[in-house]
Amino acid sequence: MKILLVDVDLVVAPSDVHWREYLGEKHGYVKCAMTNYNFGSYYPHVENAYSFWKDLDYFDMKPIEGSIEKLKALSQYFQIVFLSAEKCGYSSKNKKSWLKEHYNFLTGYVSTEEKWLLNTDKVVGLIDDRLDNLKGFEVNKRIIYKTRYDQNTDCRVNYTIEDWTSFDVDDFHLEYMY
Repeated sequence: MKILLVDVDLVVAPSDVHWREYLGEKHGYVKCAMTNYNFGSYYPHVENAYSFWKDLDYFDMKPIEGSIEKLKALSQYFQIVFLSAEKCGYSSKNKKSWLKEHYNFLTGYVSTEEKWLLNTDKVVGLIDDRLDNLKGFEVNKRIIYKTRYDQNTDCRVNYTIEDWTSFDVDDFHLEYMY
């Protein structure tokens, strides 16, 4: 069975909401639309805005609506492997446990800063919210999960997921069963 790689943060886990709250409560809320996902850029006076990632407890959040059901349906066709980049050298203490609890059909979990290293023949695609992670994959394997955040890279994608609730498993399966 082929492998489908799935990013964690902002694709199945709403960690951005928690990061924004964490920074707001500790350092004051920003009074503008935060469209840059690097929230540290909104707090230049804060020595280490990224310590959030070290302290993040994934069990404080619920999976993004629809993600469990849709990925479980996809697990009939693909091995689901979650792939997550460590944020600024920090790796969450319980991300893998959270994934296993909510996505008990997962095949595996990989934490790396170089997602492109997993671009193998067994992989049909990577679902990710960041184009800079997708650019290391062939165009036909690039699957963007849309968020409200600006992108710092421009690259063509093959498939777009607007959100999990409107995602069509059959359409996707037909596109990627090769």
